[in-house]
Amino acid sequence: MNIFSGTSTITSAEIARMAKVRPSAVSNWRNRENKHFPKPVDSKDGRPLFDYDQVAAWLKDNGIDFEDSRLEQAAWSFFEQWRGPMDPAAASSLLLWGLALGASARRFGLSAEWTEMASSDATASDAAVINRCERLVESILGKAAQDSGGFNVFQVALDDSRIRHSNDKTLRELLRFSDDLLSLGDAKANRLASMILERGIVAQGRMRTEFGCPNAPVSTLLAKLATSYVDSLNGSRSDMISVYDPACGIAEGPVQFIGIRRNSGNGTVGISLHGADINPDMPAIAARRLILMGVDDMTVTLHQQDSLMQDAFQGLRADIVMVEPPFSLRWNPDDLDARWRYGVPPRSDSALAWIQDAVAHLADGGRAFVVTPEGPLWRPNVESSIRRALVAAGCVEAIISLPSNLYMGTAIPTAIWVLTPPNASRDSVAMISTAAERDEYHGDGEPPAWMRIPLDEFSHDRTVTRVVRMVDILGKDSTPLLPTDWLERNTPDADIIADDYATRRAVLVELRSDAEEALRTIEDFDARGFDCSTAGMTTLGDIAAIKRGATPTVGRADPHKRIPLPEQPAVTASDVREHMFRPLASATDASEGTATQPGDILLTTAGEIHAMADMNGNHSVSTAVHVARLKSGEWNPEYVALMLEGEWNAHLMEGALVKRVRPAQLEVPRIPMEQQNRVVAYAHAVKTLRRQADLCRHQLDTVANAARYSAVLGTVMGDSKENGR
Repeated sequence: MNIFSGTSTITSAEIARMAKVRPSAVSNWRNRENKHFPKPVDSKDGRPLFDYDQVAAWLKDNGIDFEDSRLEQAAWSFFEQWRGPMDPAAASSLLLWGLALGASARRFGLSAEWTEMASSDATASDAAVINRCERLVESILGKAAQDSGGFNVFQVALDDSRIRHSNDKTLRELLRFSDDLLSLGDAKANRLASMILERGIVAQGRMRTEFGCPNAPVSTLLAKLATSYVDSLNGSRSDMISVYDPACGIAEGPVQFIGIRRNSGNGTVGISLHGADINPDMPAIAARRLILMGVDDMTVTLHQQDSLMQDAFQGLRADIVMVEPPFSLRWNPDDLDARWRYGVPPRSDSALAWIQDAVAHLADGGRAFVVTPEGPLWRPNVESSIRRALVAAGCVEAIISLPSNLYMGTAIPTAIWVLTPPNASRDSVAMISTAAERDEYHGDGEPPAWMRIPLDEFSHDRTVTRVVRMVDILGKDSTPLLPTDWLERNTPDADIIADDYATRRAVLVELRSDAEEALRTIEDFDARGFDCSTAGMTTLGDIAAIKRGATPTVGRADPHKRIPLPEQPAVTASDVREHMFRPLASATDASEGTATQPGDILLTTAGEIHAMADMNGNHSVSTAVHVARLKSGEWNPEYVALMLEGEWNAHLMEGALVKRVRPAQLEVPRIPMEQQNRVVAYAHAVKTLRRQADLCRHQLDTVANAARYSAVLGTVMGDSKENGR
């Protein structure tokens, strides 16, 4: 039976994915009776299952955007059931094999043979099914050998010895699953295969930085830059566009490039793709993905090879080179390799070897896009010498710095080198940042016109560019190429400095009486003394009822798109740490009993202990925050909150990585209410003086800026020049 027929059920995690929210948000919808969220219709492995159509209707009725993911859910559910204990990444590779086999059979007029094999009944022996697969592969390769330039991709894609070791049930289900996917059409089958590959990679935590991942943001940016460059040639190319990737992994960059060109209607010119990877599984996965895209307008050559140790495509000169190599890879260079004409890179990091390999394989008028960490852009010694040689030869057109956290396997910031063949007429390098805050820096010049749209889409119009003369770069001993070393910071305006000073001074004048009152409070405290010789200790658990907040965090941050966590509708742990109540809507929609009451104490005990009293109440509280409600009126809530942060409680915290303590264990000195009130009054006085001191500290910074940027503060008495001496 086709896996895409019948009722579709989904888990809470899958609902969160389709609605693009955190799983905790789905739990919140389910737990609130007034939300009327659909009830589970089944369960699997202890997890509730929901009817997809009911969930989709509920999301629509509640104005929550979502993606129709029924096909994805059905495909992923079947894949998970089929693979069993198999490694998700290895299972994804086998699925791609089955899909590539079916797609290849259809392409070469062998649909009947494929259908017969995919629908093999249980009476056929294991050997018979495997023999049918091998005969079909042999037939496909025989026909592919007659295609000009088409044999390699099919040979690499369809060779998989693991099929011979599959049991009959696994192989039959794989073939039927592949046939079901292909029955949806090439575009949907390809999309679902990429989805399964992506989830398999993420689930396993493998093939991350080194080998790529479908829909990776940097791969997409490389593909868009390459496409934009080719389009800028204004149709001057009528022959094949050659693309080279010496560390192709799963070929995400080339796959994106091909897809973007086809979708834009500019895919009339064929593509000649050349790729290699040191990992023996990667060229096969890359070839299978390409077959699913359709290779009628392409010639593809893929090798399993270490591109740095041996040049697999020595005579190739490509129009586009795109490389996302493994970062900080140690290697043993061949000093005689002609590719290292600008200097032999150090053994400790091969980054500048990939750079030079890209330049060595560029055709006249070609462009290379190579991703490296930031280190090779600034490190001294031999890397500095290589940078100098590359810049002097006119090979560096632009450096694009990227934000951190773009790769799943590492948080380090990275950069794209945009390279050309040696160009004696080049006199500048575009230093481009998509990571710097635009209000901190100002540009001086524009990136090449063909880069603008891809960069603005990627950075959400936050790109900052400075075009730097090569003579200035070469004039520095270290030849630095890190964009932020060249971007110029915005200079504060003198009038704005003066206005800031005047505004802050007015506030300080208004607070003067408050500060004087605060000082009197402290003097009065000292004058009266503070006798706590008979004070005892109690615990928070003895004097308060403690529970967690009930409002989950909503939405999710997206570091790839530089989108922060959405504004939260409840008091969060961050708010408690900062002792701050943000302006929030009152908790009118909270379930009964979940809103705070006046005098509740909010605290967090992860890492450090922080507490504050909610004297107004009616707030929703995040599930990351504890709410303590005092049992009697013999306690001042603000006093209790202050004591919870006492250093004696810090000694109670335990934990190897993140230290924590149970809130009920926290100790509070027991003193009379009158003394509690005096402690609170002292704390208020300190807060007032601290605010006054902070304002004065900012004023000092403003005075320093006035001196630096020639501002005039207040009314200057006498000759201003005299004041300036």
